[in-house]
Amino acid sequence: MAQACPISMQQVNGKACQINALFTVVCLVVFLFTSAKWVLLPLAADLLIRAFLNPMFSPFNMASDALLRQCNVSPRMTNAGPKLFAAKLAFVFVVIMLLSRLAGYEGVAVFFAACLTFFASLEAAFSFCVACKAYPLVRKVFGSPS
Repeated sequence: MAQACPISMQQVNGKACQINALFTVVCLVVFLFTSAKWVLLPLAADLLIRAFLNPMFSPFNMASDALLRQCNVSPRMTNAGPKLFAAKLAFVFVVIMLLSRLAGYEGVAVFFAACLTFFASLEAAFSFCVACKAYPLVRKVFGSPS
């Protein structure tokens, strides 16, 4: 593991996290470039399950795992703590987008969607998790956000 992270003894498949991020990017691109604004609801539900309940029951995670199994891709295990933190932040971003949209502040929703699209694209393409890099600092400053 590239960075020492004493936050969680749990591990997740980093390759599945990349596919989850790709699913997130697809939802956000649909939100940004079509009139299908409802696409945020399944994304919010998935992030809620992944971040606060049990990631194993996340529809995106189940689809990612199935795809990786079907393609016989070996897992690349990584610490779960920062990934859960990233999912929690993404959930907050999506809630802000939904509330902004409902309140008529389309610009705010687009800003948060663009930011989240950028961050999720980094994870999907390069396995670079911005929230994971910030997580140790957040833990140091605020204690455990999990």
